[in-house]
Amino acid sequence: MKINIIPPAVILYTEKGMTWQAGTARAFLVRIKAEHAGDTGLLAHELMHVKIFWLVTLVSALLIYLTAPIELLPLALGVKGLAYSFLPAWRLREEVICYRAQSNAYNDDKDRTSIFAALINARYDLDITKEDARALLL
Repeated sequence: MKINIIPPAVILYTEKGMTWQAGTARAFLVRIKAEHAGDTGLLAHELMHVKIFWLVTLVSALLIYLTAPIELLPLALGVKGLAYSFLPAWRLREEVICYRAQSNAYNDDKDRTSIFAALINARYDLDITKEDARALLL
């Protein structure tokens, strides 16, 4: 287990709860398969999901605080998860952002765009071709 400061996150190296993916992020909890522990790009990808979680949570909390009863404030924690789960356009945009962060984190000139485009096409329940996903990643 590792604690990340910015963004605040708990990082676990485990096989539990993952099928095809090498890593996953839920709110501020990041899980990465142990064999990918040194993959800086994968960690950057998952931490970008965490950054988005904190940003959406803070903005949602502010809007709830300004417009609704204070008792509704805890609902801000679920806004990003709901958007990711039920809005394909949100999910697509978030994965493009995260795969770009992953690509930028590697200190080499290897082009991984085709690999990431294939994952976006096949694994995220999105109606997008590999070519369109690749164009978004560039």
